[in-house]
Order: sequence, then structure tokens, then C-alpha cells
Amino acid sequence: MGFRDRFFGRTAQRPPSTDNLAQIETSAPTFLSELDLLPSGQAGICLKPAPAPNGSGGDSLEASIDIPAGFQSVTDDLGFTWLIATNENFGELVQRVGALCEQVIQGESANRLLCVVFGFVPRVLPGEGAVRMVFLPRRGTWYPFAPIGAPGRNNELELSIRSFLDTGLPIEKDLSRWMALWGLPIK
Repeated sequence: MGFRDRFFGRTAQRPPSTDNLAQIETSAPTFLSELDLLPSGQAGICLKPAPAPNGSGGDSLEASIDIPAGFQSVTDDLGFTWLIATNENFGELVQRVGALCEQVIQGESANRLLCVVFGFVPRVLPGEGAVRMVFLPRRGTWYPFAPIGAPGRNNELELSIRSFLDTGLPIEKDLSRWMALWGLPIK
């Protein structure tokens, strides 16, 4: 960081961390008891596209990350890569996703890591709708995203989740960072 960066208010980007990622596992009982939501059994890691050096194609994800068995690599409409895991045992799912996330951070793809998403669905349909809990590795915080069809979202449910989980899970305080993630490949 040089003088010019500090003068114009630019700050150094925080390195990603998985320190608060495992806390979602301890919050799962609150989802069930207070919100009537169950883990969907799916989670994913979102990576932005690799920069293309000298106009050539970007680095292959497989070349920089050893993707374990049981993860599916999906590229969405915007070019983001999702590494999706499915496991009905929520504790194992959190551990597997956390381990892969840590591998991404330790490897050459740390600057590509955008978020980690876990799906939750209503125990009794239709319920209040499905929820995706989004983890921001650079901030170490979580936020809920409750889509109700593009381009709608259930803000009331999101704020209700925030109030129930605020003591047990580090929830992102800045609501402008609660980005809508349309077309998620995670149920």
C-alpha cells in the first residue's frame, strides 16, 4: 500500500479465511427450532473466473486445485465456477466444504474465492421458502439470501433469520453486502 492508495481511501484486501465457516454447523438446530428449516444437503464454493494472461484462456481450475471426489464443477451463466458437494449428513458436508475451501485459500486460487453457500429448505412445504446462507471468506461473516423467484427476495425472512442467528453466527452487519445470488446451482 502506497501513499496514493491511502490518500484515495483504498485499503488492502483482507486475505480469505475459513475461521467462521464451521459455525454454520452449530447454528443448524436454530434453523430447525426457530425457522422450521432443514439443511438441503447441498453446499458450494464460488470462484470468479481466472484472469486471462496475454489474451489467452485463463488458468484451468483443475490445474490449481485438486478437486476431491464427490464435488461437481459447474460454470454459471456469468462465468463463475461453482464446486458443489452433496451430503445428507450436514456435519460431514460442512467439513468437506471447509477442507476444500482451505485448499483453495492455501493454493494459487485464493484471490478467486468469492463465497461459500449452504442451502436450507422448509421442513414442511411450502413453508416460508428456501434460504441460502452465504459466507464471505474475506470478511468472515454470513448473510441469508431467500429468493422468491427472480428478481424477488423475501427480505422479511432474511431479517428474521438475522435476528435469530445474530448471537451464534457472525452475521454481516452491512446490509449493502447482502448480495442477491440469482440462479444459484444449490438447492
